[in-house]
Amino acid sequence: MRTLAGEDDPPAPSPDPEHVEIEIDGESWSVAVLGRSGGTAPGRVPMLLLGFWPTVPGEAEGDPQREALVLGRT
Repeated sequence: MRTLAGEDDPPAPSPDPEHVEIEIDGESWSVAVLGRSGGTAPGRVPMLLLGFWPTVPGEAEGDPQREALVLGRT
């Protein structure tokens, strides 16, 4: 599909990774999307529920140690 300016649309984003590794204040965390809400319908706010697990061996099992609700689709 072409835009009004005649440029090609950017490629579709790649699928979300299963989890990502981040470091905050010297601590390593594994982060994964636990849920989604909203969507593309007009008036609906896209939200993501993120879960955070420490990457310390033996502590990354079970429920996340922290959670965050953020605006976004990916």
